Amino acid sequence: MAERSWRGFTGRDLRRGVIRAGIFALAAGGLLVGTYGAQVELPPLVTVAVAALLLVPLALLEGRGSRRFAGGELGDDLPYIWLLGGLSPILVVAQAAYLSGVLSSGLGGGVDAVADLLGDVRRSPLGLGFTIATAGLPFALVSNYRLKGYANPTWEAIKAMSLIASPLLLTCVGYLFPLLGVALLGWLYSLADWLEATVWGLQRRGPAEALRQRWVRGELDTRQLRLAAYLGHEPARVLLKCDVGYSLPMVNDLSRWVRGLEPFGRVAPQRAALALGRMALPLFGEGDRERQRAAEADLRLAELAVLDPDAIEGEPLARLQERYAWTKDTPLGGRLLHCAFAAAGAQGGWAGTTASRNASEAAEGLAEEIGAEAVRGAIVDALLPWALGEGDVLAAEQLRAGTETDTESPTTESESESTTTESEGPTTESE
Repeated sequence: MAERSWRGFTGRDLRRGVIRAGIFALAAGGLLVGTYGAQVELPPLVTVAVAALLLVPLALLEGRGSRRFAGGELGDDLPYIWLLGGLSPILVVAQAAYLSGVLSSGLGGGVDAVADLLGDVRRSPLGLGFTIATAGLPFALVSNYRLKGYANPTWEAIKAMSLIASPLLLTCVGYLFPLLGVALLGWLYSLADWLEATVWGLQRRGPAEALRQRWVRGELDTRQLRLAAYLGHEPARVLLKCDVGYSLPMVNDLSRWVRGLEPFGRVAPQRAALALGRMALPLFGEGDRERQRAAEADLRLAELAVLDPDAIEGEPLARLQERYAWTKDTPLGGRLLHCAFAAAGAQGGWAGTTASRNASEAAEGLAEEIGAEAVRGAIVDALLPWALGEGDVLAAEQLRAGTETDTESPTTESESESTTTESEGPTTESE
């Protein structure tokens, strides 16, 4: 079940931000207390608390950005992360100036201190811009590689800084500060991730342990678990990270995500393409119900071929590909059905590649109509029960079609041919 969200932000994003803020506050506050002992004053402690709280919205933006990036929306939240990261030190300085002014001269003194600070900023707009850009760079770089799923985002950020820095920056001592900021942020974020995985991971071990028992008994193999993890099944992800050492792949967009089904066997992308083909039926035939019923019967024939390749020879599938040939004038529904039939009929040594390519093309086309997340969800719904051995959408469709055939007469020659073939074929899958 998907986690509830508000404007794209989830409770996990908030939790991660609170953990980061807590680590920073304890570390910085402990450093102050260790340095000054009982003589530590209130303003530095308040400054540490304010700086820690600013890490929370940064975590929210990073979490939302990672999900948008996985859906193919590149970099939507990165400018906000950079801007907020760059403004953070200015906000902290303004807060410190205000608090010092209040403690020394009352509320009026705090207002005067902030006014003096703003006056200095107005007199040096270029300096302000440089400060924001430089201070926000570590936040933007580290978050960029984290939301893209890099295994070591801190090291990638350091390499990026070395490549993009101009000779002028390299000659400035100030260049060391953003470089140090990248290292500190990377350490802080990694420690927060470890704490989250350790503490909250215990809550997720129950379902993962049940999955592991099925794996030990031989009910599931490692490839099935990896496919479930790739599809986003949380217990499978927890199990594989802890017990099998499987690192989840980096996925940047919907097309790459669909093509990434190929290593799990040709049947996985075939099933994905057929699921998208079934979603495309309302788009086919421009509302002509008879053509849609005929296309649905043809789709059931292709599904039966994937369920049991020995039940259907290659010639009927080749005829389906010709019937739904893709030309430059073919509407979206026809193109999606062509991809489904081409994927289902893929054979030979390159069958997995052919199926995944057609599934990817179908996903891209349908995403233009209903959105990337809806397409991803449809593929997950079609593949996840099959991967975990908890159900089979294609077999259920064949059973439903057989039940309807018993009560209804076929309306077209194509549908009659398809349902006749269905009644002769088994409903179990052999890859």
